[in-house]
Amino acid sequence: MSGDKMDGDKMAKSSYITYDDYTKEGAAKAQGPVVFFFAATWCHVCQELDKAIKSDASLIPDGVTLVNVDYDAHTDLRQKYGVTMQHTFVQVDPDGKELAKWSATKASDLFSGIKR
Repeated sequence: MSGDKMDGDKMAKSSYITYDDYTKEGAAKAQGPVVFFFAATWCHVCQELDKAIKSDASLIPDGVTLVNVDYDAHTDLRQKYGVTMQHTFVQVDPDGKELAKWSATKASDLFSGIKR
């Protein structure tokens, strides 16, 4: 899912993609901040956040690529970033280095920890 947002004469794109899509082509296309969203299919909070994001693209700030990472399938990423619970968000730089980490349980806090 992606959304275009107008900012004067330029277009800022935000997107919500899976980690698999991110590794295939998304990393090269990401122009702004990249945030990993560690979510589990069995996690009620994760599912509510996912539903909110999919129904309202404006929740994702301009230019941000939000990457849904399967909490159970990507234990390597959980270990790399020290993620110990689902609904954790990790902002990374283009080399995959952690810039910020936070947890959110409601849509209004999705990007509370992002660094610009």
